[in-house]
Amino acid sequence: MATFCNYYTCYRRGYEWQDEWSAICDDDCPECGARHVSPLRSEDVDTSDTTSDLRQRPTFVKTNFVKYEGSLSAINWH
Repeated sequence: MATFCNYYTCYRRGYEWQDEWSAICDDDCPECGARHVSPLRSEDVDTSDTTSDLRQRPTFVKTNFVKYEGSLSAINWH
């Protein structure tokens, strides 16, 4: 099973942290509780499979995110 070290930056206050997960997934900010923070990058840290050259090198994944500043009531949901 793959293990990823995901690197996050909170969209509310800019707090940075990293966490290991079995997937590249969103996390909640441990500092302010902001929900669904997407990782800015991830590294495949699983080294149990030494038969593949790809498993021996970290895999970097860049994700795009949108910093939203405003009220959700201003969004037209229809």
